[in-house]
Amino acid sequence: LTVEKTSVTISYTENGVTKTATESITVTNKLVQIGAQGDIKTEYKQGEFFDPTGMKVIAEYEDGSIKEVTGYTYSPTTALTEGDTQVIISYTEPGETEPKTIPVAIEVTSMSHIEIYDVPAQMKYVKGESFDPTGITIVVHYNDGTNKTVTERFEIVNGDNLQEGQTSVTLRYTEGEVTKEAEITGIVVTNNVVSIEVKTYSGKTEYNHGETFESNNTITLTARYEDNSTQEIT
Repeated sequence: LTVEKTSVTISYTENGVTKTATESITVTNKLVQIGAQGDIKTEYKQGEFFDPTGMKVIAEYEDGSIKEVTGYTYSPTTALTEGDTQVIISYTEPGETEPKTIPVAIEVTSMSHIEIYDVPAQMKYVKGESFDPTGITIVVHYNDGTNKTVTERFEIVNGDNLQEGQTSVTLRYTEGEVTKEAEITGIVVTNNVVSIEVKTYSGKTEYNHGETFESNNTITLTARYEDNSTQEIT
């Protein structure tokens, strides 16, 4: 009998006369176990998700037959962390309640540190401006010795409203639950005087040729700076 068989025919002969009857039956071929094969990705960076692409789940039955099945699930489905060492594949045969499972071993690595590889294009600023990260490339190093370059998805911590004399900003990069920081040094923030004008002057303004300017008189100047702020100077 096979699982496709849904009935049997019963025959009875008496005095040369044969009669038949049909009886419905159910033939089971229970799922014994499942296996995972194929090109399975097993190495991940922290924060990545398990990728089942290329994985085949094979079901084995009581009669020794096997077939590839779909409709399986896996856990975890969330972002992988450094503590994850396996992904559990589960498959439930139609009509059954208990799933069959198999673990797939994985290796998850996390960041050890980051470094600035390419500095930004702009390194000189006027007080009050915001840091421009255009051109930055960072190298992310992992605890397995591998690395990768990143040009986005990082955060500049103290790059808004730059202050005169500030020489660095902090770059922060996060993967999963791990955050690393690196300092970008060498920036220059100035607020130089761009112009002055006389606000008040208490001395005389008319002189004869050959006279000396009376510099001991009270003079008040208004100085204008790069950030467009002004200050009175006496």
